[in-house]
Amino acid sequence: ALVEQLKTQLAAQLPSYMQPSAYAVLPRLPLTPNGKVDKAALPQPALQPLLHVPAETPTERRLAAIWGEVLGLEQVSVTANFFDIGGHSLLATRLISAVRRQLEVEVSIRLIFDRSDIRSIARLIDEQEIRRRNQAMVMTREEHVELEW
Repeated sequence: ALVEQLKTQLAAQLPSYMQPSAYAVLPRLPLTPNGKVDKAALPQPALQPLLHVPAETPTERRLAAIWGEVLGLEQVSVTANFFDIGGHSLLATRLISAVRRQLEVEVSIRLIFDRSDIRSIARLIDEQEIRRRNQAMVMTREEHVELEW
């Protein structure tokens, strides 16, 4: 009940990417001899196993491989939230860099926070690519049409 109350309050006050992905109720926090929280002595969070949804498109497959590389995971579900499976802002910047390098596509940090699953990001990348190709085709046709009367 306490954890559910906390989740509800945090959901009302924080965006999803700022909410904890795991919670643990402890009788007291472990402390170092200096009186600070001993992070190494904290228990590892028990993450809920996620249903694995495999990649369907080439873009989803490439993004899943990049996410796995950045997060150190063997398998990444295309519907998993980046921040719920171990991602954070520093890893998001690494993710952006890897996507730029491997897919030659620009994605923003805001995109990672707003659309934090592979399927959503892949869909957006594919839509942008289609628009780019269509625009290139229109420009090419306009430039090469010569009419003689």
